[in-house]
Amino acid sequence: MKVYLVRHGKTVGNEERRYTGQSNVSVSKNGLDELISLKYIYKDIKNLPVYTSSLNRTEETARILFGDYKHIDSLPFMNETDFGDFEGLRYTDLKQDANYLMWINDIYNEIPKNGESYIAFKERVITPFLNHINKLTEDSIYVTHGGVIRIIMSSLVDSNVAFFDWEIPNGKGYILCLVEGRITYEVIK
Repeated sequence: MKVYLVRHGKTVGNEERRYTGQSNVSVSKNGLDELISLKYIYKDIKNLPVYTSSLNRTEETARILFGDYKHIDSLPFMNETDFGDFEGLRYTDLKQDANYLMWINDIYNEIPKNGESYIAFKERVITPFLNHINKLTEDSIYVTHGGVIRIIMSSLVDSNVAFFDWEIPNGKGYILCLVEGRITYEVIK
């Protein structure tokens, strides 16, 4: 079975390099244009169930890339991490903030003020994701966020690759191949 993990289209927050984890922002004009130009990648994938996070940008991306597919269901456990007080801000806004500097240097052990810890984020995503894919009866598509895809890849696919070392361009991601309890992957190109 194949599970497609696709990152949402680019947002203004992505373009401005802002932390927009739980912010319910939309795909930007540039993001829309990029998604339309990427539709050819998915042309051979037909009529699969599509799942998104509960945030606008993933639902918009799913409609653009897979709008004529079976159905689109929202899964809140696939939402991006909660950056707490860092939401909506950029590195330049935060580079003097002691909590931010501690967190950016050790995301595994430090927590953004009023945000979600790495452990809490991992627990919120991994167990429900595994439960969900274990019930699948056919290939499926998950349109979600960079952090969610990174936590899945670094936790379930290859723990030797650090969280931030997984590259996930907007509108692309990975294909997980599930065979007899093993997970292998391909890059969506």
